[in-house]
Amino acid sequence: MGDRVFCIQENNIPKLAKKCRISTIRITDYLKDCSTQIYESGSIGPIEKNLVSHPMQNFKCIINTLTKPTQNMPQNSSILSPNPKDFIKFWDRLGLRKHRGTGTKVYKEDEEAITSLIKGEFFNTKGREYSDYWDHKFTLDDWRISTSRLALAATDKKYHPENKTYLKKLPLNQFLYDDFNRSGNDVFNSRFIYHLTNEPIPKNLFDPYKTLTDSLIEEYKKHKPQWNPTTAEKKIIMAASVKCHHFFSDNLRHISPYEHEIQYPYKRAQIVLDAITHKSNGIQPHYLLSDTLYTITLPQHLERIGIWLN
Repeated sequence: MGDRVFCIQENNIPKLAKKCRISTIRITDYLKDCSTQIYESGSIGPIEKNLVSHPMQNFKCIINTLTKPTQNMPQNSSILSPNPKDFIKFWDRLGLRKHRGTGTKVYKEDEEAITSLIKGEFFNTKGREYSDYWDHKFTLDDWRISTSRLALAATDKKYHPENKTYLKKLPLNQFLYDDFNRSGNDVFNSRFIYHLTNEPIPKNLFDPYKTLTDSLIEEYKKHKPQWNPTTAEKKIIMAASVKCHHFFSDNLRHISPYEHEIQYPYKRAQIVLDAITHKSNGIQPHYLLSDTLYTITLPQHLERIGIWLN
């Protein structure tokens, strides 16, 4: 019964993500959660029935579900108003630095910080590089995505970084925001935002689109001439080239047929870097891997330069 929920076509998820202004992963995770709930409960709630019975209404239904709370969702759903204790409980199960108890000063401070995150107040006092998250209310789904990616980087030998000591000892408050940027310049001050928008980087990463990877590196150097990529940064660009390739392949119908050059890797790389630099004053390798780039920023840039067909 649960499998019937997956009536959203995979190639429609980026469109839905753009409309919702959330990541494709969050939508996919939500669909999986729905399937699990139906299987476990043995019944279908009003929202799941709509997903199953009315495919043409799927976009509207999921948008309403993901962008505002609803009383029709099962009581254990993370779509409901979240409890900061659930955030901390999830963190403590991931093999990261655990809390010693609910009555400690650290626990109470973390609970207050997460409450601020839920209310959309946490990043309001942070720098302009986090202006996209001013007044942004984060959910338990967002937390699960970001912390699970951190846990892979911190505990799984198949993923970067090589030295995981720092990440394993990282306290929750510094994961949310580190005023002194001890986590490194590549992620600025918030590992929470970094991992929310970037997938973990595998160590043994195959480069199926090497020409596109080389073009992205070449275009990147035009913006940072002194940049000499490390091995980890090269793997970030390799992973980004896969995302870039799939974005253009999956969206050819949206791109003007008169834009013949866009089939070439150098042109795709140029467009991607132009989209990033138009949106942001600075640039970092992980920007090229961001979910937001491929679901929101890049389509908006293509529309702005007149070659995106809705």
